[in-house]
Parts: sequence; C-alpha cells; structure tokens
Amino acid sequence: MIQLVPYLAALQWIGGVILAANAVGRAREFRQRGAWARIIAQTALGLFIVAGLIIALTIPSVARVVARVLSAFADPSPWRLTVFLTACQAGWILLLVSMGWTGMLGIVSRKRAAREELDRRRERVKGSGDRDAH
Repeated sequence: MIQLVPYLAALQWIGGVILAANAVGRAREFRQRGAWARIIAQTALGLFIVAGLIIALTIPSVARVVARVLSAFADPSPWRLTVFLTACQAGWILLLVSMGWTGMLGIVSRKRAAREELDRRRERVKGSGDRDAH
C-alpha cells in the first residue's frame, strides 16, 4: 500500500494543477468581481508549481547537482514527500475557496440575468398590451 503513495500524490498534483488553471480562467470571466477569486486560484496554482519543482529538484540525478548549493538536497528523502503534500494540501484548500467564490458569483450572475430577462418580458407584454388598446 505504501508503494501507491507516490502515484496517488502525482495524480492529486496533476488534478490540482488542472483545476487551479481552470479556476483562474473561470474567475477571469467575472472580471473585476472575480479578482480575489482569481488571485486565490493563482496562488493555489503557484503552490502546485512549487510542489512540482520540489519533486523535480529532488530527483536523485538533479539533487546531486543542487546539493552543491543547498545542503538540504543532499538527502531529500526525509522532507521531500512531506513538503510536497503540505504544499499540495494548501493549494487544494485555496482552490476550494476560489471555486466556492466563483460559484457564488455564478449564482448571483444567473439571478441577475433572470431578473433582467423577466423585466424585458414584462416591458414587452406592457408594450404590446398598449398597442392593442389603441
């Protein structure tokens, strides 16, 4: 079972990157109202990228080169998975906040559009009723 952890971590990282990029695009659709949601989603995407860089820099062949500059990379096995999973967990939390925010913006936007459509139809009915009276 413990052998599945790296594969499951990779899958959740890939899913996080895809959803964070999607959340950034979704928040961008709301322009100014989605600015905070976009910033939060971009931060989440940044955390996923940092987590990916940590894994890339701790690959044994790369870690030997990086260890010349940073001694922590000489033996990254004790902290590598912990830092990766912590960064991904923070990214997922921020991603959920961003997606919840854009979800609320979507609900408000749909309500506003429905209200405007109802007003247009009422005006159209009033306008055609006035013509019939003449």
